[in-house]
Amino acid sequence: MSSSARTGTCLFAAILFFAAAGCGGNSFVGKHYDNFTSYYNTFYNAGQDYENGVDAMESSQQPVDRTRYIGIFGGPPRSGGNVNFQNAIERSANVLRDHPRSKWVDDALILIGKSYFYQENYVGAEQKFREVIAFETGLEEDARIWLARTLMAARAYESAQQHLASSLDREGMSRRSVARLRLALGELFVKQGDFEKAAVELEAGLPDVRSNDLRAKGAFLLGQVYETLERYEEAVEAYGRVFKARPPYELGYAASLSIVRVQGMYLDGVAALDALRRMDRDDKHYDRRFELAYVRGRIYQAQEQPRDALAMYRHILYEGENIGQNIRGLTHYALAELYRDVFKDYLLASAHFDTARTSIPSSSSGSGQAFQYTPEAVTDAARQAEVFAGFANVRNDIARMDSLLELGRLPDEAFDERILALQQQKAEELAEERRRAEQLQAERGFQDAASRTGAGGVGAGSSSTDTGEAGFLYHRDRTRVQEARMNFVARWGERPHVPNWRRIEAVTIALSETDRPGSREGLAGSGSGMDGIGMYALPLIDISDVPRDSLSQVIMEGERALARYELGNVLFLSMNEPDSAAVWYRMVIEKDADAEVAQRAFYALAEVQRSLGDIASAQGIYRQVLSDYPDSDFAARVRIELGLEPVEVFDSLAVALEEYDAAVIRWRRGAYEEALNRMVLIASRYRNMEVAPRALFAAGRIYFEWATSDSLDVFGPLPIELPDSVLARAGILELAAAFPSSADALPAQEQETGTGFPPEDSEEYAIPDTGIVPPEDGVAPQSDLLASADTDMVDLRSVYAGVRTLYPSTTYADRAGDILDMLDQELQALQAPVDSVASDTLAGASLPDSLAGGQTGGIPAVPDEVFFPPEETRFSTDEAPLSPEEAPSPSNETALSVIPSGEFSLYGGGGIQPELGGFTIVLGAHTEREPMEMLVAPYIQQGLRAAVVIGSVNDRIVYRAVLGHFPDEEAAAAALQGLGFMLGQLAESPRVQPLILP
Repeated sequence: MSSSARTGTCLFAAILFFAAAGCGGNSFVGKHYDNFTSYYNTFYNAGQDYENGVDAMESSQQPVDRTRYIGIFGGPPRSGGNVNFQNAIERSANVLRDHPRSKWVDDALILIGKSYFYQENYVGAEQKFREVIAFETGLEEDARIWLARTLMAARAYESAQQHLASSLDREGMSRRSVARLRLALGELFVKQGDFEKAAVELEAGLPDVRSNDLRAKGAFLLGQVYETLERYEEAVEAYGRVFKARPPYELGYAASLSIVRVQGMYLDGVAALDALRRMDRDDKHYDRRFELAYVRGRIYQAQEQPRDALAMYRHILYEGENIGQNIRGLTHYALAELYRDVFKDYLLASAHFDTARTSIPSSSSGSGQAFQYTPEAVTDAARQAEVFAGFANVRNDIARMDSLLELGRLPDEAFDERILALQQQKAEELAEERRRAEQLQAERGFQDAASRTGAGGVGAGSSSTDTGEAGFLYHRDRTRVQEARMNFVARWGERPHVPNWRRIEAVTIALSETDRPGSREGLAGSGSGMDGIGMYALPLIDISDVPRDSLSQVIMEGERALARYELGNVLFLSMNEPDSAAVWYRMVIEKDADAEVAQRAFYALAEVQRSLGDIASAQGIYRQVLSDYPDSDFAARVRIELGLEPVEVFDSLAVALEEYDAAVIRWRRGAYEEALNRMVLIASRYRNMEVAPRALFAAGRIYFEWATSDSLDVFGPLPIELPDSVLARAGILELAAAFPSSADALPAQEQETGTGFPPEDSEEYAIPDTGIVPPEDGVAPQSDLLASADTDMVDLRSVYAGVRTLYPSTTYADRAGDILDMLDQELQALQAPVDSVASDTLAGASLPDSLAGGQTGGIPAVPDEVFFPPEETRFSTDEAPLSPEEAPSPSNETALSVIPSGEFSLYGGGGIQPELGGFTIVLGAHTEREPMEMLVAPYIQQGLRAAVVIGSVNDRIVYRAVLGHFPDEEAAAAALQGLGFMLGQLAESPRVQPLILP
């Protein structure tokens, strides 16, 4: 064998030997082979998938949201690259599984963690980054940065801070990594709201950052932080540093606009406006011209040039096209601020705030953590809209009631003229709308004809296209919609949006025309300028809310006083306008002094003066409140404000009940005049308690019973000897002028003769001498009759009117209304002409059956059905008997007969004394006294000891019918068992109870 052949054979054997020895996984050749195959077969493709996922999310630039603090390192903005990230995770997992000893293991782990991060799988990402850190390879520093980003994205701020602090304390960290860690720590402090520390960390980290993207975002965030700290010069300098990093357009535009805005609003307005003009002339900012105009308006507003700002905002809203929802909302918000702070027009401010709420995106107007939004953000649009909407609603209600009261107080002729003028004005507006609609229709027809001519003819295709553009039922065609509306109005009129509107309007018009035939038609047909259109052709106007009688006017005045007070509260508490609130509180005090809300207005005015720093005026008002309203809810607080000793609180309800029972006892004994005065005094003294309407209602019953028994004039003045202030507080004096008495309403000749009607040949026979010009048909309308009295006399009707007005939600108000209706019917019957009745006929002959049951001396005897209307049961649902669990603890007692010496017994003519203790048999409990008196009356007649015990449960007046007085429970139970045959028919089961419950 030749030498060359021997050399080749040896070389081949050596190659085979080394190949066989190097194929092991731990061999040098094996490792390099594993790294080679794992990278090119798997990890390279995983890296490509990851890069494609990141590119899919960052493929297009998005405008910088200056209302939020910018993120330096960013986060997963959207899930556009989820498929690519999932592929990257799977390929990297293949590397870990198939090549566990390759040098790409830590690269695969960190790539999986990054992919998890962008998939918002923060738990998995944190695990992978910590595994990479544990390897202590060259990727450890990058893994620490990514771990900090992951913890911040997961809102684990405390863990992120600990991790960043420990990372910065490690030795051997590169300057590049330390800079990035400081930027991350600065961003973390921003999220935590610690802006001072954030500024320190950002300033320390920015100089050593190499990435232009990180430097630009870090400088912008630093400018936002300085602006939040109101360090405006440093903020402008920080925003300027953005341009040194060659930022993309969106970030550069945001920095430029932020510089202009901060300069203009806080530093140099002239220089800012010059810079803004340069930006406006730059073509690349053309699409942002309306945003630049908005910032210009903001600078004008900050420089106290409201007229220029107003003109700029109007230019944006009314002359711009394609403004954008966000800029439109911000402009409305700025206008609202102008009207609120400069022009003091809160109604217009309310309208603009409401529009801003619907236009500003929720990212700016929604609720959230305070540190998430920059000073530039508008975060209170919804709240401001709600506050000013409350103001607008109350203010409009007041204006509406002012107008209605002004209309209601007009004489009939002036009222008709005003309504006719409104009808004519509305008809002219409708005619103008019709004219404009016809003009639009003509213009559209001309344009359609021109377009068809230009197209070379008319075809079916154009018609179908036209219909398609107009939409279903032509709802997009404004001309056709307006034409349809005009046709509807011409056919049906401007009808009210209520049920049965045809019948309501017909009755209203018919009644008004009956009193003055031809009045409105004559006005409408002659000299009205409406070409002889009759009133029935004019649009209908709803006048049902106009208060035409005195009682309705009094009720509306009370509602207006309350609305004025509420408006003051909105201004003071919600809008922080104490000066304006004081104006409305004073209006309530001066113009509605008799209203119950006046005392609250006094106290609120004192609070306003105190908030303004005028302590002397506030204390003066406090003293007036304490003097004029010593029993009000504010008296205790006023005494604290004045540094006075608190007064001892006593049970005023118990005192009121005692006084009421004392008045009832005098009523039962026949002392009508004393009982009447006591009841009115109770209604005045305890006006805000449940006993007040009951006492006032009882006063009316007392007088009617007195008039029936002593032949008094039911419609005459009440013999009340109390000051006018007491009567006014009781609620009957201020209403007296609305109800004529018999002395004022009946003719003079009738007063002299004392008969029910004047003679038939009397001049006053058909027309009462009330000082009002009679209508042409000779019958006075009821509302005119009630409003015709000119007297301050208190009579029976004014008492019941007070019950109905002051306590409308009680059952007494409904009963008082029924009584008033019957008394009105009787008064009209007394005044109506009667052809077949002689002049000396009793008034009762003409009364309704319900009132003419019995008479004494010409006075109708009104039965109980008047006080308890037939349609009601004697005991309403609200007055149902109490259950045993609700039985009250008696505060005192009132017996029907004389109280004995205090013996415990079942029999005897005496009453029961609860203060002696012991037990009793409870027959029933009720919120009305009369049913309980009726319940115990038969037992008293049989010689049993029975009484009505009064008490209260949850501020409700409650009466218990009790039988017997026993020393212990066993004696009472034995007596109850022995009386079983007598008590079996009771509605409630009798039970034994202590007279004084625990």
